[in-house]
Amino acid sequence: MTTVNFAKSGIVFGFNTAGQPNESYVLGCAASEDDLPAGTTMLGAFFLGEGHDEASIIEHCAALAKSKKSGKLLVLQALSETPETVKAQTYDIKSKKLAECSSEIVDSQEVMGSLVDVSLDAALRLKVSYYSEKFTETVAAAFGELKESLGDASFQLSGSELALSSESADELAVEDLYSQIEQFDELADVQIPANMKKKMIEKMQRKLKSDKEALKFTLNNGETVPETDDGQAPIELSEGRSIDLVIPIRVHLFVQLANQTSFLFKAFTSLLSKVLSHFERALLANATDSSGALAIPQVFTFFEPTTFCHPIVVVYGNTADQEAFRSAREALHLRYIISLDRPTFKTANRIGWGRPTKDSSLANVHLGLSSGLKHGQPVTVSGRYLYFHYNQQGVSDSGWGCAYRSLQTIVSWFQLQGYLDSSVDRVPSHRAIQQALVDVGDKPASFVGSSKWIGSQEVCYVLSQLYQIESKIIFVSSGAELANKGRELMAHFARHGTPIMIGGGVLAHTIIGVHFDETTGDIKFLILDPHFTGDDDLSVIQKKVCVSIIASLIINSANLSFLVIIFSGLVWLETSLLLGQERLLQPLFTAKANYILNEGFFIIKKNLC
Repeated sequence: MTTVNFAKSGIVFGFNTAGQPNESYVLGCAASEDDLPAGTTMLGAFFLGEGHDEASIIEHCAALAKSKKSGKLLVLQALSETPETVKAQTYDIKSKKLAECSSEIVDSQEVMGSLVDVSLDAALRLKVSYYSEKFTETVAAAFGELKESLGDASFQLSGSELALSSESADELAVEDLYSQIEQFDELADVQIPANMKKKMIEKMQRKLKSDKEALKFTLNNGETVPETDDGQAPIELSEGRSIDLVIPIRVHLFVQLANQTSFLFKAFTSLLSKVLSHFERALLANATDSSGALAIPQVFTFFEPTTFCHPIVVVYGNTADQEAFRSAREALHLRYIISLDRPTFKTANRIGWGRPTKDSSLANVHLGLSSGLKHGQPVTVSGRYLYFHYNQQGVSDSGWGCAYRSLQTIVSWFQLQGYLDSSVDRVPSHRAIQQALVDVGDKPASFVGSSKWIGSQEVCYVLSQLYQIESKIIFVSSGAELANKGRELMAHFARHGTPIMIGGGVLAHTIIGVHFDETTGDIKFLILDPHFTGDDDLSVIQKKVCVSIIASLIINSANLSFLVIIFSGLVWLETSLLLGQERLLQPLFTAKANYILNEGFFIIKKNLC
C-alpha cells in the first residue's frame, strides 16, 4: 500500500459575511495559501492530531498573520476521528493569544444560501517564437504581458449590456446584476408594446434572482471560447518556429450575493492571473519533453458537493502522460486534504464544458420524479449514468438482454465518474460480455453470439474480469422481503453511490434509489427498467414507467439476488482508504461555532456539503 502523507497543518478558508463583521463561513481547507480558491478568504488554520502544542500553533498563526496588524484567525484542531472531538479556538493577531470557543451542527444550505455560482469564459492568445536557449525567458515575458493586460480587462455579463472593469462607474451588489439582464430568448421575436415587454423582463429578472441562476461572464477581448475542451494537438518544436495558440479558460467561483461588483472584478483578474501562472509553468515543463512535441496544458474546474464545497480550478500539463497525470491528481488530493478513495480530479468529473457523449443513450432519466412520500429524504445513485434498455445499438435482445443492459448501465456509471478510461474501458457489447464469461470459465465457447440470458452472478464475473471491480451478491427469498433490505441499500447509496442490479428468474432491473419514510414505515424504490423497447424519448420513458418509484418490485420470483457494487478493489491511486483525522478536514466539519470573546460575540459557521 502507498503511504499517504497529508499536511498536518494548513489553512481554512471561506468568506466573511457581507455586512456582518463578526460572522464568517468556512468552506474548506488546504495545505497553503497558494491553494486558496478564487473568491474565498483565508480565515485561519487547521492542525491534525495531538502533536501540536500551544507554542507551535501560535507560531504557525503568527506566520499566517504576518501581513496583518489586528484581527482574529480561526484555529481548528482535529484530535481524533469524529467531529465531536474537534477543538476550536481563535488566535488574536495583536495579543498573539488563543481563546476557546464552542460549536454546534448546522445545515449545509445555510452556508450555500447566500452564495451564487458565477462562471467566467475567457480566451487568451499567446504568441511566442521558439528558440531553445531563450524559450523560458520568451514565455515568461509573454505571460507577463498577458497578466498585466488583465488590469484593463472588462467582463461582459451574459444577456446584458453591463461590463465590469476597473473603471466601472456603477458600484452594484452582485444580487443587483440580475436587474441588468434584459436579453431573453423567449422575448427575442415577440412584438408587444414596450411597457408590457418591460414588465415581462422585470418578472423574468425577479425569477432569475429568486432561483439564484448562475451569472455568466465573458472576457471582452475579441477571442472566442470553444464549446468543448477537447484539447489542442501538440506542437512540433523547431528552432525559430512561431507558436500562436489560444488558451481557453472556463472557470467557476462562488461569491456572496451581497458582495460588490468591484470584489467580483478583483476575483476574476486574480483567478485569471493565477491560471496563467500555472499554465506557464506547465507549458515550460512540457517543453523539456524529449519527443520534441510541445503538449498544450488544459484548464479544468472541479466541484463535488458531496466532498468539497467550493470550485477548484486546475491546470493539467499533459493528461496523455498517465504517470504525470496521476501524480498531479494525487498532489491535488494532498493539497486540499481530500480522501483518495474516489477519482475526484479525473477529467471526467470536470464541470463547465460541453461534453457530448459518443453514446446516444439518455443520462439520469430519473431526474424530476417524486416518490410521493412526505417524510424522510430519498437516497439515490451518486453522479451520472446512461440508461440502457432493449433493442439499443442495433441489438435485438428483447426477452433475454435485460441483465446485459443493467450491466451496461452500471459500467457507464463507472465511466462517467472517471473510474474507468472511456477511451479504453468502453461499455461492453453483448458479445464482449459473453466472451468475458467464456474467458473466466463460466460459459462454454458456444455461448458467444447466443441469445441466452444472464443473471447477477454472471454480471459479477464480468465486472471483475473486464474492469477489476469487486461486488457482492445479497440473496432474499422473495420480493416481499425486499423492504427489509431498504436501510442496507440506503447505506450503500450514501457510501458508494453505484447503481444496483437486481435479478429474479429471467428478469433483471436496476435499483437507483431508495426513499424510506421513518414516520409511516413506507419505503419506495427507484427502479430503472431495461425492458423498454421504444425510442429514447424522456417523456415517454417516464410516462411508461420505465423509470419509476414503486413500493415493491414487479419480480415475484422466490429467488431474488442483488448485485451490490463496492469499492474495495477500485481505489484509483492504489492506496488504502483513508481513516482518521484526514477524513474530517475536507469538506470541513458541519458545525456552527460560537466564539465568546472579551469584546463580544463572534460567530463562525462551517459547513459540510
